[in-house]
Amino acid sequence: MADTGLIFHAIGRITSHHDRTLNAIVTRFFDTNDEHGVVLPSAVRVGLEYATENGVKNWIVDVSEETSSMSEKDANWESSHEFRQIFRLSSVRNILLLVSPSKDGQSLDSERAWAEGFAGELGEGFRADVASSASEVSEIIHRWGSAS
Repeated sequence: MADTGLIFHAIGRITSHHDRTLNAIVTRFFDTNDEHGVVLPSAVRVGLEYATENGVKNWIVDVSEETSSMSEKDANWESSHEFRQIFRLSSVRNILLLVSPSKDGQSLDSERAWAEGFAGELGEGFRADVASSASEVSEIIHRWGSAS
């Protein structure tokens, strides 16, 4: 995935950039255990605002190098109505979770179930999937027909 412009950066925690080839915001998570619960919401809001301003349809959530679990505040926010609503109001319609290729099949299945459940909660017109490699990411985005 080509890095074509930094959108958000919290040192050692989260980065987001726009990959124009995949028409995607790519958000990479490293350490999401933010006890104050401000970095994740900030990254998501900034990314979705950028996506909407630029007609970006895809959001790639890269947790393949994540080193810690989400804080309780972030987990609560991710489960909130507000979290879902800002996705609904954005241009993003496809969410792809990129996980570590070392995940076993059971973990991939649970990640896929979460992704599909999240897309279902967002409503009609939203899709989600899970990939474990950059080539899978490209394949899924192209299958969705939403790359530029």
